[in-house]
Amino acid sequence: MKITHIAGKFAAASLLLLSSQASAGEVSVTWSDPAKFTDIVASNSTDKAYRRSIEKALSAEFKAQAAKLPEGQKMTVNITDIDLAGEVDPVPTRDGYRVRILKDVYYPQLRFDYKITNQTGAIVKEQAGVTLKDAGFLSGSGNAASRQDFYYERQMIKAWFGKDILAKPQ
Repeated sequence: MKITHIAGKFAAASLLLLSSQASAGEVSVTWSDPAKFTDIVASNSTDKAYRRSIEKALSAEFKAQAAKLPEGQKMTVNITDIDLAGEVDPVPTRDGYRVRILKDVYYPQLRFDYKITNQTGAIVKEQAGVTLKDAGFLSGSGNAASRQDFYYERQMIKAWFGKDILAKPQ
């Protein structure tokens, strides 16, 4: 009897979680010719695998942010250029690895177009040619060792979303 009661509570909690996820905003992220991006050079993997990891990480960040949109809204994002934080040293180490060097002059930049629509498909907000830059990326707080992949680029997306998308008009 006790197991059935716990299973019932778990099922109810799961339904509540699923219904809250279903009401969140949706996002679709596309990539406009990554081979021509300014800097998505891999430091310790193949360029193709590195590109996939960038796509996965930044798509996940846009998805996390789009979940904050009002119910029924959908966002489409087309990434047009990336210049990752740092620069890959062209001279490999003795082990054959290339190292990404972080300096203030190699700040991250991201360019994209976006559109947000409501349930009827009407455009709520859109902009082409959005450019995010963070020239002070190394001055931020946090522990460098605990940062996630593409941390600086993800932070730019998060800050932009809060400031430009979720901010209430004045």
